[in-house]
Amino acid sequence: YGLAMMIEILCGVMSGGTWGPNIRQWGKTDQPGNLSHCFIVLDPSVCGTGFQDRLQSMADMFRNLEPRDPCKPVLVPGDPERFKEKTVQDNGGVKYSKLQFDRFVGFSKNLDVSCPANKKLSL
Repeated sequence: YGLAMMIEILCGVMSGGTWGPNIRQWGKTDQPGNLSHCFIVLDPSVCGTGFQDRLQSMADMFRNLEPRDPCKPVLVPGDPERFKEKTVQDNGGVKYSKLQFDRFVGFSKNLDVSCPANKKLSL
């Protein structure tokens, strides 16, 4: 509850955008969305030295928790993306279907930009 309220304050109330019940319903276009964003940049070095080590210790502690399902290890943010990136690299890149690649070629022609070479299609 507290985190949700903080987000509403930072993204809506402080910026002058809509918030909570004032946000238009999804899919309606009868009025502008008037949605706002909040970007916060933090410098961990102001918290003293050793931030990276403390953060690594925390991540390791979570990763080493006993999972509810032994086939699904406990992950921390970024782990699924790292696993997927490794799979993509091991497979020689991103695999696109012929339909996807044909769409890329069409976009390239419409925008008059070169299209990457088709090295290998996965059908």
